[in-house]
Amino acid sequence: MPARKKIKEGQKFGKLTIIKEVEPNVTPCGTIQRKFLCKCECGNEVVRTMKTLSEGAKASCGCTAYQIGNLNKKYEKGTIKSFLYSTWSGMKQRCYDTKCESYKNYGQRGIRICDEWRYDFLAFKKWSLENGASKNLTIDRIDNNGNYCPNNCRWVDIETQANNTRQNRRIAYNGEVHTLAQWSRIVGISADIIRQRIDKHRYSIAEALGFVEHKKVNHKIRKYNWKKIVQYTLDGNFVKEWEGVTDIANAFNWSKHNIQMCCNGKSNSSHGYIWKYKGQ
Repeated sequence: MPARKKIKEGQKFGKLTIIKEVEPNVTPCGTIQRKFLCKCECGNEVVRTMKTLSEGAKASCGCTAYQIGNLNKKYEKGTIKSFLYSTWSGMKQRCYDTKCESYKNYGQRGIRICDEWRYDFLAFKKWSLENGASKNLTIDRIDNNGNYCPNNCRWVDIETQANNTRQNRRIAYNGEVHTLAQWSRIVGISADIIRQRIDKHRYSIAEALGFVEHKKVNHKIRKYNWKKIVQYTLDGNFVKEWEGVTDIANAFNWSKHNIQMCCNGKSNSSHGYIWKYKGQ
């Protein structure tokens, strides 16, 4: 038989603290299920089986679920169906319900709801109506890393909220800071094109936004000229430092390939000299 698990009075499982072991359950097949009287952090006492405690299936008396969104019993049916109640419930789910799809972007990041709103829908409703709430607007946190509370919330349209998300990329130019989407509307260039110009083609901000003409680069020259090269005699004496292999090839009308082979350590010398990348 497996060893009997030792459970001590005062041992904690989630929000539950063991008070004492009580009479067990005996299933029809003869299995004994140990049971314990527990006290929750909220003050309620409940009985839980050993399996339930060890698996963490019910780590509280049920108050956690109640705090997340089961406060319907306090309010009238018409109130519960209002858009403000839906907003309030959604906030709590995002911040406290680990099973909510959006929890990782809110609760997991430490975003919480002030006690004034979390436990009293009417307080949230009063503030919302006083601050211009309507079905066409959404609640928005001014500081995306801050909590849901009166000092950090406002009711705004969808576009304003979208521009305030932490995923938005902000670009500064000439003293102005706008999101990529806002710059797109200002300059009349697709946001994808602006993004590609900056990230893929390495345009400057002014060039990407179309305020300055882009200067084209000769990619062949750039490819071979990106490292400085030092020239030595076969005895190891310094001769000259070159900007790149293209400059050497043009100066002597030599092949670039042989010089590069020497620089990369694949040959000892080329054209009667030793060639090395600077700092090699």
